[in-house]
This record gives sequence, structure tokens and C-alpha cells, in this order.
Amino acid sequence: MKFKLVMKIIFTFVLINIVNLSYSQTPEEYYNNGMKDAQAKNYESAITNFTKFLELSPNDPDVVKVYKLRGRCHFYLKNYEASLSDFDKSIELKNDDPGIYYYRGNANDKLKNYTNSINDYSKAIELKSDYTDAYFNRGVAYYNVQDTVKAINDYTKTIEQKSDYASAYLNRGNIYLDLTKYQEAINDYEKAVSLNPAYEADLRPLIDKAKERLTPPVNDTK
Repeated sequence: MKFKLVMKIIFTFVLINIVNLSYSQTPEEYYNNGMKDAQAKNYESAITNFTKFLELSPNDPDVVKVYKLRGRCHFYLKNYEASLSDFDKSIELKNDDPGIYYYRGNANDKLKNYTNSINDYSKAIELKSDYTDAYFNRGVAYYNVQDTVKAINDYTKTIEQKSDYASAYLNRGNIYLDLTKYQEAINDYEKAVSLNPAYEADLRPLIDKAKERLTPPVNDTK
């Protein structure tokens, strides 16, 4: 009786291990599944798969890429602190990838660490001088720290690199309006509308307002 009980326990143990083995995945499979999940915007599942890959293959050459990808998944889920941590780790391992600095800049921006985000975007631009989105986002960060001159410069650089960047015209127009540079504001707003007609409803009142302030009042006195 005892012999049968022991054999039953052994059989159950072996069966459990066989089942576990059948469900285990290789690091490559975790990586590939994480990539598929990320592309399908299944970010939580992607994070799980990327985490398993990092646990099993901490010295794999792809860990830099995986930290970057997992950081982006955290960002899309609005887990900005976790996102920042992954980008920090990625940069620690590889500090010459402009994209990592760009994405870390975005995470810092969401956390309102504007000085840090400016530094990150600047590093991205240093590594990739035609990084148009980095110029645009740095312009937003400069505006958030009330440095309108540098914000205008970055929006202008954005437009120089990509002349149909409607948001750059919009944001630069907003600054011009704040600075009472009405004609410049009108020009930027109208260009933004021409590039993106969806802006029409919001910008037409601002265009009309700027035109009113630009036009001197009629003197009725005789």
C-alpha cells in the first residue's frame, strides 16, 4: 500500500514537471511574443514577455532593445516612472541611440520634468541632427518653462526640416499671439489650417481676433 502511494506521488511529480516543461518558453520565444504583442498594442502582455526575456537572458545583445521597447509599452500605459526606469537602463547599456533619449524625454515631459526632457531632446538632436520630432517636442518643453524665444526657434527648425508639420505652425502661432505679433500669428494659423483642415473650427476665431487687433480702429471724428 505504501509502495503504491509512493509511486503515485512520484508519477504526479513527474507529470507536473512534464506539463511545466511543455508550457515553458525559450528566451527567443518570449522576445518574439513580446514583439508581436507590442505591435498589436497588447502592452501589458508585451511587458510580461519582455520581462521574462530579461530574466532568462540578462546578457543577451538584445537587452538594450528590450528595455527600450518595454519602456515604450510602459509609456503607452501611462506608467511613466516605470518607463523612465527602463529608458535609464537602456541608456546605461548603450548611450549613443538618439531614439532612447527621445523617448526618455517624452517620459520626463509627462512627469513635468521639463529641464530633464529638454536635456534628453538636446542629446537626441546632438546624435541625430535631423530629428524633427525631437526639435518639436523640445519646443513644447521650452514653452512649458516659459522660454518662448527658444520655443520659437525649435518650431522654426521643425518647419525647416518638415514644411508640412502643421502642429509646429499651430504652436508657433500661439506664441506669436501671446507676444502680440498678430500678423505672424495669422500667417502660422492659416498655414496650419491649410495643412490640417481639422484645425479650422478652433483657429478661425483666433485668426479673426488677431485680424481685429491688427487693424487699427476707424476714427469716426470729422
